[in-house]
Amino acid sequence: MNCIIDKFKTNRQNNPELNLFVKNYKQIISNNSVPNNPERKKIVTIIACHTNTLLKYNTVINNLRYLLFPNNDIIVVNSSNEKYSDKLKNYIASKSGINRPNIFKYIEIPNDKYIDIGKYIHVLNNIKTDDSIDKEYDFVVLINDSIIIQNSIIHYYNVIIKNNKELYAYNDSSEIKYHYQSYLYAIKYSAIHKLDNYFNIHKSDIHGYKDVIDKIELKLYDIYANDSDCFLKIAKIPCNINKNIYFHNDELYQLLFNNKILPFIKIRALEKKDNNHRTYKLELSI
Repeated sequence: MNCIIDKFKTNRQNNPELNLFVKNYKQIISNNSVPNNPERKKIVTIIACHTNTLLKYNTVINNLRYLLFPNNDIIVVNSSNEKYSDKLKNYIASKSGINRPNIFKYIEIPNDKYIDIGKYIHVLNNIKTDDSIDKEYDFVVLINDSIIIQNSIIHYYNVIIKNNKELYAYNDSSEIKYHYQSYLYAIKYSAIHKLDNYFNIHKSDIHGYKDVIDKIELKLYDIYANDSDCFLKIAKIPCNINKNIYFHNDELYQLLFNNKILPFIKIRALEKKDNNHRTYKLELSI
């Protein structure tokens, strides 16, 4: 598929390479559209969130319905003492049985300058000491509340298992430098120590959101350079070079979104749209 990407033209009109790219990805998704885990690989999905607004609360509730399938434990780690923290805690308590026999757990910690990576590291350390949590995971999926999932992502979980990489992200980007976008990525459980060690070495350099992007997101590829990949390879498409697809490439984004290849709405991008731009119908499962 890389050879197809390299041939992309900026204008997608009459572009057979782009049409083939979309067709191939739709076929991959179709082939992986139902849970397929014959070896019963065990996954834990950690959702890092900050429910200071109703939109963020609704986003977590919406996203949960796309993460419920066999052999996937779910741990939600939220900021404590936020406007909708108790509401989310109570919601998850009321739905504690929906993920059985898998774990469905809620944790709160104070929000700090490390934002989502701090929450992930907290839970990963907690797994080691919490007797109620499995210690035999094969993969950890890390997802934050910056996206609203709009279609099934079971295909992503299936290809995580099939590819068996130390790091497997959903998509790549060449904005600033080549990297994997960090709103959704998976790490082999046996390789979590690499992220943990890197974070502990560089945590003194992190002072907020921008530093998390610079020191974590832009470095994931380097941390796992010897054994990493992603599902959706869009960084080298000529019309998408040096761009964040959610903010700088509406045409390509709409094409991938409408074909359920990139089934996410980025909240920050949504908030920047005015009445003259595209709008989305949010069908949140509350």
